[in-house]
Amino acid sequence: QAVKKRLLVHEESSRWRASPNLDHGFIPWDIVALLSITHPEEFDEWEYHRVAIQPCVEGEPSCNNENMQIVENLGSYFDGRNWSGVVRTPHLVRNETKLLEMM
Repeated sequence: QAVKKRLLVHEESSRWRASPNLDHGFIPWDIVALLSITHPEEFDEWEYHRVAIQPCVEGEPSCNNENMQIVENLGSYFDGRNWSGVVRTPHLVRNETKLLEMM
C-alpha cells in the first residue's frame, strides 16, 4: 500500500507509472527483489540511493516499509566511496507480462 500511495501521489509529475493491474493483485516485493538480482536484464533505469531504516518499536504487523527513508538520491552513477546505506534499485520493469510469468 505504501508503494501504491507514493505512485498515486506523484503519478502526474513522475516518470514512474503504476501498473494498470496494481489493484488486482498482491505484489511480492521479496520475489521482485530476487528477480532483479537473478534477471537484471528484465529491469531498467537502475539508480543508487542512500537509505536509512528507522527502528520499529511496535514490531510487526504495525511496522511497514514507511520506516525506510531515502536519505540521498545518487543517480545512475556512484563513485564507490562510502557504501554505507547505499542500495542500487531498478525503477522500471521492461516487460511486466514476462516478469509475472517468471514468478
